[in-house]
Amino acid sequence: MNLKSTDMKKYVILSGVLMGLSFTEFQKNNFNGTWNVVDSYNKDQINFQNPAMREMVKKKIVEQKSRIIFSDEEIMIKQNDVVTDKSKIKDLKKISNDSIVFKFDDHIASFKLNNEKSGVVTVDKTAVFLVEK
Repeated sequence: MNLKSTDMKKYVILSGVLMGLSFTEFQKNNFNGTWNVVDSYNKDQINFQNPAMREMVKKKIVEQKSRIIFSDEEIMIKQNDVVTDKSKIKDLKKISNDSIVFKFDDHIASFKLNNEKSGVVTVDKTAVFLVEK
């Protein structure tokens, strides 16, 4: 098989595009899905001097089976297997391989992955949700 230089460039470019698309799809899948909220706090009101209160809030989150269901198009909050909030995602931007920023309703949020099974969702730079798949 005798390939011309221009034919070879086409194959290289096509291969690069396909790898880029598959990597992008892989990254999207890391963010999308059902995330269990394992802890939550408000940066403005965090009180490390009252650990009993923090543990009570954390216990309540776990008891209510709080979940964030995230996709490219919407974000839903579920508690006790009931959807309590559902919003359309706007202006989804990938900041890095493990971080995205998006808008929903009147809020701006970021989603940072610690790894493929855990991450942090921050809403309006104050409400923090530690999540796990």
